[in-house]
Amino acid sequence: MKFLTSSLVAAALVASSTLVAASPQDVSGLALNHGSAHLEKRTSCKAGSSKHKKHKSKKNSASSATKSAGSKAAKSSGTSSSSSASSSASSSSSSSGAQGSGKKPSGYKSKAGLCWANAGGINIEPFMSGTVSWFYSWGAWPKWDSAPTDSLFFPMLWGDSGPGANLDDFKKRVLNDQNGKWNKHKAVMAMNEVNQKGQAKMTPEHACSLMRENIKPLADKGWYVMGPSTTSAPDGLEWYKEFKSKCADQFNSLDAISLHFYDTTAEKFKTYVQNWIDTFDKDVWITEMACTNFNGNDQPSASDVKSFMTETKQWMDSNDRVMGYAWFAALQSMQGVTQQNCLLSGKEPNALFRMYSS
Repeated sequence: MKFLTSSLVAAALVASSTLVAASPQDVSGLALNHGSAHLEKRTSCKAGSSKHKKHKSKKNSASSATKSAGSKAAKSSGTSSSSSASSSASSSSSSSGAQGSGKKPSGYKSKAGLCWANAGGINIEPFMSGTVSWFYSWGAWPKWDSAPTDSLFFPMLWGDSGPGANLDDFKKRVLNDQNGKWNKHKAVMAMNEVNQKGQAKMTPEHACSLMRENIKPLADKGWYVMGPSTTSAPDGLEWYKEFKSKCADQFNSLDAISLHFYDTTAEKFKTYVQNWIDTFDKDVWITEMACTNFNGNDQPSASDVKSFMTETKQWMDSNDRVMGYAWFAALQSMQGVTQQNCLLSGKEPNALFRMYSS
């Protein structure tokens, strides 16, 4: 989705197998498109709630592509392919994949992080508190000169086409300036939502080429590499399977995979994430997530969001294969994501952020 702030416009998109959601990125004044998505009506974000009513898939137009209500691009929620694993995921919060890969980025302190699209328009320091210790901005640098350098920052190669294309900027600020002040932690994120029209949509073959040219030189020098992110539409998992098959050298060099998730049940979240861990035997970072419903009704209450956050956080914190997570989001305008997920009041952390960072 797009984020407009006093100093930054960001956009990232997540399409869902069941919902349409929105996400951030790095673009200025462009409307984001999003392709077909399957919508599923949910009742609430309460942890154990699994009741839902399936709806026929709908195709979004360029104007409605910005999240169900027309605000932004979409974020997605649960996996349609995850239906078979529902019960097993909840019971495997700490047992399945408990070994982990062992590798962590330089400066890694904790799992909680920020997807930060505010640049310097809001002071980030009060939000880099409690258990929150890392951030990213959907770009090759934080987007403001006085951004903190002591916290772990992930520059991102967003892609070479689409609203957030930043290949030249990535080459300048990361690939050709590997000791720059925001690169001291030697950690990098690959392309954004590679399975999503209106984002960095590309074939696995093209992703392979981009990574060999721009990410491999960093991996060869020991950088921590987080692979491309996908929406939680069913084709995200299929995209990665094809990437693994056709670009084994780059897939095998990944330290972790980035996932996005927007939906209303904690159970489905756990099922979705665990399915990726089991399928690819890779650590994961959930770099966008929120409890929201993009059908336009039955939105979660503040209590529902808190229940969802409590259960998913406990599960992620106890699963050693989940390396990090970033709640969506600390934004004054939530771009179509239910306001109950907002982590700030005015420009200051709110009660939900304090819960998130505890």
